[in-house]
Amino acid sequence: MYNCGGRKLSGSSGTWDLEVPTKVTNNILYQLSGEAYIFGTSCNQLSGSNNLWYGLGAPPCAMTGNMNVDPQLASPAGANFQLSSSGSPANGAGIAISGLSYDFDGLLRPSPPSIGAYDYTSNLSSQRPTPPTKLTLTVN
Repeated sequence: MYNCGGRKLSGSSGTWDLEVPTKVTNNILYQLSGEAYIFGTSCNQLSGSNNLWYGLGAPPCAMTGNMNVDPQLASPAGANFQLSSSGSPANGAGIAISGLSYDFDGLLRPSPPSIGAYDYTSNLSSQRPTPPTKLTLTVN
């Protein structure tokens, strides 16, 4: 989640309005100056683990496995949220989530997965390879 408080609407700037229970696991929350991680002051409705909070200091709510470091994204301002290096603190810092086997680019998630929508790959392009052609399928 990047720049989610940028709307700066009166009384509602933040990633979440915690009026309903919200579980957050394996997410990168990257906010810019003048924004908020959450709207409100209570963490009673927020749960989860293994999140990386960056831009506004420490996470607002106590959850296990949280980090407060630069995730080393390729180009957040340019909407490229892939991890820029294998040394990113988000790389391999997540936990497995049942039913979530692939990242946003369709790559099989390793164990442990990365935090965020993308697992690290040395290819920072979001384009998938061209599918093979001239294949023959034989059904027996």
